[in-house]
Amino acid sequence: MYWLYGIDTVLRIAAAMVVLFVCVPALAWPRPASFTRLEWFWWNLGIGITLLTLAGQLFTLVNIASLLTYLLLFAAIIVLCRARRAGTPPVRWLRETYRDAVLFALHVLDGRVSLRERAGLRFTALRRTLADGFASHRAAVLAWTAVVLAAAVTRFYRPFATANLGYSDTYVHLYLMRLLDEGRQVDPAWGPYPRGMHFLLLAIDRLTNVDAILLMNFFGAFSGVLLTLSAAYAAMRITRRTSAALVAGLLFATMIGGAHQYFALGGGVSSTTVSEARTVLARSYPEMADAGEFDVLLTAFQRQTSTLPQELAIVLLLPAGLFLLDWLRERDRWKLAGFIGCTAAIAAIHSGVLVPLVALCAAAAVAALLCRTTTLATVARGAGAGAIGVAVGSTWMLGFFRYHTIAGVGKLSPGSHVGATALYYFPFLRSFAGDSTGEETAYMTVTPFLIAVVIAAVLLAIVAVRMRQEAALWIALATLFFTVTHAASVLGIPEIIEVRRNVTWLALTIAVLLGVVIAALAARLPARAHLAAPALAIALWFLTLPNLFGETMRARLLDYSGYGTTTYAVLRISQRLEPFTWTLVSYGQEYPMVLGRGFHVNGADFLEQFDPGETPLRIPTPHVFIAVEKKPHRFQINNWATRFDRTAVEERLQTWCTVYGLTHRDIRVFLDDEDVTIYRIDRTAAELREVQQAEGRT
Repeated sequence: MYWLYGIDTVLRIAAAMVVLFVCVPALAWPRPASFTRLEWFWWNLGIGITLLTLAGQLFTLVNIASLLTYLLLFAAIIVLCRARRAGTPPVRWLRETYRDAVLFALHVLDGRVSLRERAGLRFTALRRTLADGFASHRAAVLAWTAVVLAAAVTRFYRPFATANLGYSDTYVHLYLMRLLDEGRQVDPAWGPYPRGMHFLLLAIDRLTNVDAILLMNFFGAFSGVLLTLSAAYAAMRITRRTSAALVAGLLFATMIGGAHQYFALGGGVSSTTVSEARTVLARSYPEMADAGEFDVLLTAFQRQTSTLPQELAIVLLLPAGLFLLDWLRERDRWKLAGFIGCTAAIAAIHSGVLVPLVALCAAAAVAALLCRTTTLATVARGAGAGAIGVAVGSTWMLGFFRYHTIAGVGKLSPGSHVGATALYYFPFLRSFAGDSTGEETAYMTVTPFLIAVVIAAVLLAIVAVRMRQEAALWIALATLFFTVTHAASVLGIPEIIEVRRNVTWLALTIAVLLGVVIAALAARLPARAHLAAPALAIALWFLTLPNLFGETMRARLLDYSGYGTTTYAVLRISQRLEPFTWTLVSYGQEYPMVLGRGFHVNGADFLEQFDPGETPLRIPTPHVFIAVEKKPHRFQINNWATRFDRTAVEERLQTWCTVYGLTHRDIRVFLDDEDVTIYRIDRTAAELREVQQAEGRT
């Protein structure tokens, strides 16, 4: 049954993405001649997310976010754009369009126009166009299909295999989505937060009526696929060769991590001294099993399967940099608008990704200046355009005027949520905050593979300068910068951005760099051997692939923050029972899932407040569900870990259910597997009245 839920969710999300970023733009404005189809998609994605964020802020502010308001928004965009193209005022264009529509309808009614014949002609023309396109671009179609399939198989495996939401941060974003449903953009306990991803998810929810839990579980995989497409697109754009896109796309799609790929980026540990970190990192992969999230490539892959704003923002990094690079050379206003739109979208989704964006923009400016395709004045104009994009995407920061106290702290300080987040993402700021943060430094392995990548980037940069290939020089400079950032703590230089978050865009640029280098080498081989170098590189990399479906990788990827059975139980309960007629008792992280559907009691509070021997159970809902973990999960909520241990809570919950079953006949098993048992308690109307009367007396 869960597979059917997953397929339905994927189809709904895909349909919404097509409507938002393909259909609406196609109806509003034709693709400019200077854009390829994929470039036009990135343009629409950046501009679209920015518009959805601005509109979503207005809709939720007055609590009118609904299917109707979004349809009206799309209609307004189409009308304004078409009127602009026609060179007439929107009202006049509407009047003329209405008149033409009436005339067309009359012609259909009197038989002058046959809808069937027109549809048949359009279908025949479309089929012929697709057939001709496939025949003339067969290699490109097959290459892009292979990239998409590889990315989809690896990214969608986790959400299809388990209902658990993956990273614990995803539960927080589900909670923020619930707040938007209530018309609240800010949680006072946390403060203002970039909500670009949430407004996109809100639009998808309103358009498709998809289940919010399933949406949060599957949307992250879409971001992972788009990330792979951005890597392939960048390699294709730089070299104009399909082989580069194929190599870059397949490499990034299969950068999964594990023992066989540990040679690439190595590991990372947090420590207070370099010597201690080097001692830990010198261990072999099996010996590092107790070191937490030490496999940085595996961690980056895990994040691409979970719904997290950083990964969605990274999708637009390379397109934004390439838009700027093209504008510096061509002065095309459409490219400048694409750069501003992608920058605004990144700022609206995740402000931390602005740091690598600034690095990419700096690399683009240096590359264009060294290749003499731009001027300092143009670079300054581009910087101003980027600042405008950041300002447009950062409207969420206006919330600080209202919520000037953050989480009970009078000022923005290291003790506040926002201050602690800033210090986490930008470690070089910690020296200005004093020693009160208590943060350890993250140290990364400098592997021979990374050294080889640096050498390849330097050689590519030298060749690119000589041949005045600014795009190739841009990716070489970007790779060098992110590699140095990766090794910052080891080299003893300031850590501009948290190195573990740097891994994703480092892997992204490495994949593009290797695609560019391998395609360039293949071009220098005889014509018959053009495919030999890309094929050999892909085959050698595939030898390092871990068994994604084996027990080792399943243990690392699936049920990361909890067991999927509990999430699946919430799905079944919410679909079978009326809202607010049931209560779920669980460890705790299921609270955002239950919010707006039923009631939730965390296990520790339940054990303190309710006696298994009392009759009736003093919970005023007809149905009570208790989730008991047979093997307590390793994940613990930090704020609770000091109060009670998860293992102890689960053992006491099992004892409570056993004792309750000895004195009551209304408890039974709702769901059961090797990890979790979900108990169900159903009460009669008389018992509920007794509970209500008892509550009234107290």
